[in-house]
Amino acid sequence: MLGASIGTVMGVFLGWAMVRTLQANVAGYELVLPWGRLALTILIALAGALLASLRPARRAARLDIPAATAAP
Repeated sequence: MLGASIGTVMGVFLGWAMVRTLQANVAGYELVLPWGRLALTILIALAGALLASLRPARRAARLDIPAATAAP
């Protein structure tokens, strides 16, 4: 879930930075973000990351820690 959050934030930032560069070089260029669609995409990415992490988390919760970390 952390990876999805970081990737989303980095993508938004890089897109913003590219638009700022274009605004400096192209007259009349303007940043228009579909905030509703962007929020929906972020929520779907975070929900997918959460669902993908449930099975490994359940398996890890069932492990006997001393037995799992014991030397063979």
